[in-house]
Amino acid sequence: MAKDAAFRSRMEQLGADLPGLTPDGGTSPEAFEQFLTAERARWLDVARRSGAKVE
Repeated sequence: MAKDAAFRSRMEQLGADLPGLTPDGGTSPEAFEQFLTAERARWLDVARRSGAKVE
């Protein structure tokens, strides 16, 4: 799906960040793992700074 030009164009119009795309428009397991690691760190920081607590 991520290789479809119309899909990619629409996602870009919506402001999506298509992470770790390979030159052919796909992604690799390694790139996806790096993306998830970065997202976890980013949102953990947001949660900590917000003072959110798990009940």
